[in-house]
Amino acid sequence: MIKKITFGNPFDTESVIKDIPSEKDFSFFPGNFTDISSFEWNYQLEENDIVYGLGEVMKGMNLRGGKYVSWCLDQPNQDENTPSLYGAHNFIIIFSKNPFAVYFDYPGQMEFDIGFTLQNVLKVSTEKKSMNIYLITPESAESQNQNDNQNDNESQNQKGHRLSSLVHQFRNLIGQSYIPPKWAFGFMQSRWGYKNQNDIDTVIQNHKKNSLPLDSVCMDIDYMEDYKDFTVDEKKFPNFSDYVKKIRKNGIRLVPIIDAGIKKQDGYDVYEQGKSFFCKEIDGKEFVAGVWPGDSVFPDFLNKDARDFFGANYKKLTDLGIEGFWNDMNEPAVFYSKKSLQNAFNQIEKYKNKQLDIQSFFAFSGLSSSSLTEKTTRCFFITKFRKKQQEILQLLDQIKMEMYLFKIIRFITFLDTI
Repeated sequence: MIKKITFGNPFDTESVIKDIPSEKDFSFFPGNFTDISSFEWNYQLEENDIVYGLGEVMKGMNLRGGKYVSWCLDQPNQDENTPSLYGAHNFIIIFSKNPFAVYFDYPGQMEFDIGFTLQNVLKVSTEKKSMNIYLITPESAESQNQNDNQNDNESQNQKGHRLSSLVHQFRNLIGQSYIPPKWAFGFMQSRWGYKNQNDIDTVIQNHKKNSLPLDSVCMDIDYMEDYKDFTVDEKKFPNFSDYVKKIRKNGIRLVPIIDAGIKKQDGYDVYEQGKSFFCKEIDGKEFVAGVWPGDSVFPDFLNKDARDFFGANYKKLTDLGIEGFWNDMNEPAVFYSKKSLQNAFNQIEKYKNKQLDIQSFFAFSGLSSSSLTEKTTRCFFITKFRKKQQEILQLLDQIKMEMYLFKIIRFITFLDTI
């Protein structure tokens, strides 16, 4: 069973395909909602409750004891304390005596504190109180939850049925995935750095030489012409269509990468034809940021017409024999935006030929090592200031080391006093 409740005026993410009316009475919903301007839901966990969900996270299957943030980032350096990865999947299952699942249909940053701050408290919070929430209970919950003894003694098959029921209903709520072809479940070889046809031939030959199975080879951005989507560099792949057919006869497919950033270049057909579909600044101008091709624009995938436009371009490669794609960079990740880059240069210019006091020193070192004004933007500079930047960063590292040694000395002195 699925029930829906609504807070505020939610943004339509188009993630749900079923039309479910909102309940006016929230009393059926487990846990409690705090009466504050921002959103917060708290649920008391039992000792043996297990919490599943949230997609790929830096933790095991049971999410208890961790804090997770739905805030998609291109995060290259990950450890057990990394709260956010590429995806945001706001779906959790509380597997208990009376299991249920919750889907938070919300497009912004969302924090899941699952027994991290308080051991037995699950807290979900957002800055804005405007979203749709779907509560999912097992379809046979009424017959299965007649008493606690039945729940304690139920078989593994029964428990598995209740868990699969929650997942099955959720998949029906958001829509089923397409069924991939069988070859897509096979052995894929993927690595950045295959620059041309000869590189791929070498990979295929070495797999065969070493009796390694191979069903497909993924091609990163080097196959493109100037890193432009839906193009093939004819110098690197002189007869691409024939080459695709050739290796296909050996049971191997090529899987080219496609990025979300479209190179901003006059005369490039994808850019010219898509101008009405790209993301805009508040003033209506194109949002321009740097990714692999340099200055790039980005389709507004919340616009159906933009999705149709972008999707239609795949035909350029399927007509050449391509049967599958590697869709990359779906999270908001850019090297810089034009505005933030210009702001950085303006700030650097202010420091030119000036002595840096303690405040301007730290401001400049933060600026030069990529911390810009826009929250989601990072930029690495290769400019005439690079030498000065390196000197400052080395000095900063030296200061940090001296502070660290000072703390050690102070701690040793403290030990001598006790």
